[in-house]
Parts: sequence; structure tokens; C-alpha cells
Amino acid sequence: MEEILIKKAIEKDKQAFERLVKLYKNKLYSYLFRFSNDANVAGELFQETIIGMWKGIKTYNHNSKFSSWVFTIAHNAAIDYSRKENKRKRVVSIDYEHHQIGYQPDFALENKELTDYILKCLDTIPEDQKHVFLLRTTAGLPFREIAEIRNEPLNSVISKMHYAVKKIRKIVMEQNVA
Repeated sequence: MEEILIKKAIEKDKQAFERLVKLYKNKLYSYLFRFSNDANVAGELFQETIIGMWKGIKTYNHNSKFSSWVFTIAHNAAIDYSRKENKRKRVVSIDYEHHQIGYQPDFALENKELTDYILKCLDTIPEDQKHVFLLRTTAGLPFREIAEIRNEPLNSVISKMHYAVKKIRKIVMEQNVA
């Protein structure tokens, strides 16, 4: 069914495109929210992703998975946002100590307190590890797709996930949150 929707969307069928968006909406938003920890930013990045999908649907290569293509667009939007934010941080001093985590999409952890703490810990790990962690945990993508999205070797992606989990686990254990 997805292939039919893709073909129709390529022909600029808006209803087919909207149905495709609905298929990926929750996972995309969840990934973008976990990346930004801000519902407004996640919403903006989600909109950028949808616009990127609409503009670029004709360039979709049917040899790769559609989900990889979609998450590549979202990943690139998140990277662009991060670069702009880093430039802005150099100019303006901002206090991020008091940011709130708003909307909480479904997440694989049962303990809400631990989940909130892990989300805060994500800000302390390198950005490339954070992206791999989020693509794996919130989008549920296999490592091969993440490697394709990030244009990195599979072993590199697995290693980044390993180090992200190791660093988060260390922080959680040091704080006795678990």
C-alpha cells in the first residue's frame, strides 16, 4: 500500500501524500521532539520535514527504503537547526538550566522519572551519538537504516549507540536515578 501512495504522491496527489505523512507522523515527531526537547521546535522541524518531503518526493530512489528517505530529511532538518542554534548560542548567552520537557510521546521506558532524566542526559552526550540514540529508540529504526540516513558505516553507528548508552547509563547510575 505504501508503494501505491508513494507513486501517487510523486504525481502530486495531495491525499496520497497526506496519508504517507500520517504513516510517519508519530515516529517523526517523536524523534524531532526527543532531539530538541521543545514541542515548538519539534513542530517547526516536523513542518520542515513535511515540506522537504513534498518538494523532494520526485527524487525518492525506490531502491532504498522510504522510511530511510523520510528520516534523512528529518535528520538533516535537525542538523541544520542545531548548527543555527550553535551559532546563535555564540552570540547570545542562554540559560538552558530551566527548560521544560513538554509533550511526552510514547517511549520505550516505563519509568517516567527515569525517561525525563535520560532526555536531560542526552544534552550531555555528543550530538552524533544523540542522533543515533534517538533514531534507534524513538523512531525504532534498524542500525542499517540509521547508517544509511547518516551516511556512515554500520560499525560506526553501532559504536555511537554503544557509547551513548554507556554514557547515559553512567550518568544515571552516578545520580542513583534508576
